[in-house]
Amino acid sequence: MSTNPFRRMIRCLPAVILVALIGTSPAFAGTLTVLHAFDFDDGANPNGGVTLGGSTLYGTTISGGANGQGTVFSLATNGTGFQTIRAFSTAANDVMHPWSGLTLGGSTLYGTTQHDGGSFFTGGSVFKLNTNGTGFSRLALFGAAGTNDLHDGLLLIDSTLYGTSRGANSESTPKVFRVDTSGPPTTTLHTFSGQPNVERPVGRLVEMDEVLYGVAGGSGTAQSVIYSMALDGSDYQVLHTLTTADGNSPESGLTLDGTTLYGTSSLGGANGFGTVYAVDIDGSNFQVLHSFAGGASDGASPFTALVVDGGKLYGATSFGGGTDAGTLFSLNTDGSGYQMLHAFDSPTQGHEVGKDLVIDGTTLYGSTRYGGPSEWGTVFAYSLLVPEPSTWVMALMATMSLSSLAWRNRKRRQA
Repeated sequence: MSTNPFRRMIRCLPAVILVALIGTSPAFAGTLTVLHAFDFDDGANPNGGVTLGGSTLYGTTISGGANGQGTVFSLATNGTGFQTIRAFSTAANDVMHPWSGLTLGGSTLYGTTQHDGGSFFTGGSVFKLNTNGTGFSRLALFGAAGTNDLHDGLLLIDSTLYGTSRGANSESTPKVFRVDTSGPPTTTLHTFSGQPNVERPVGRLVEMDEVLYGVAGGSGTAQSVIYSMALDGSDYQVLHTLTTADGNSPESGLTLDGTTLYGTSSLGGANGFGTVYAVDIDGSNFQVLHSFAGGASDGASPFTALVVDGGKLYGATSFGGGTDAGTLFSLNTDGSGYQMLHAFDSPTQGHEVGKDLVIDGTTLYGSTRYGGPSEWGTVFAYSLLVPEPSTWVMALMATMSLSSLAWRNRKRRQA
């Protein structure tokens, strides 16, 4: 019997190719690229995630920048051209500390901040500025003594912005509000102070047929509810009250696809690490699609809003994965096919994914609040790596051809 190592390699080649082919399957592979790592001087802690306009990503950082009070930034989807559009300051006519992502309308960006300029003890604000950094304006101010922190993004409908205020202390009033894109007045649509055990609204609102949908809740024993109301604040309804089994302590808003609302909870569910859930817009057919298990093989505590594309939901968790730095995941809208797509490595990629993910083609874009080379967070792109069908066919044909060749060579040697 021949012991020629070259011949043995040839006989094994088809199997090697097949293994490599399987390894390129979307179920097993994906590529995460850090587009930008913050160093504090250019911003720090991009908690809001990113917004996409054409081939440009826009976002905010809570702190850092030239004045240390947070920034608005932009960069191309390939990671080039990073620039600070605005560096916030403590000036009396400025704002500070944006925790949320941006809303893009034409060439104008809209956002919220935790504090007004001038003092750390002021309430939140709504602002706008052009994508080139000009035209900054404060559209709404929300009181003194930190009574109305704005931690979440805005919904733009025509020329009206809709948002939520979480409140900050016993004197605050969590609310849903609206404000015109040209500025005051601000209208309170609904307050949550009269609802037993419901602490605060969270996340960005969504809308369908002139009805707003949102989620409210809190920590500990506070109830979490999915609610709806008309654009003028009338006809407020609790569509579903989330139990511990459903998942509690939501930290992100809802995602609407057709007549179904999708959301996440940061705690609760079968394993205590949060859930992905679905419910119809009339409150019926609530179901838990996935209960996170934590550990190395699953995520834990999703703080990021879901995105839906092609019958799939994509999202992120703040913890879990191999180094407990958070994960990216996907699942079908019916709850099947759950996959942990990526586990973050904090020193190089960052950890705790920001509030907003976006998808463009086969690429997810987002941010991490912490970690990365300078520990101040990152902006990343994750390629879903979906091969064209022709790639699979050609690779399979090549594997079969090599197998046939190896078989014929064996027959010749035996003859």
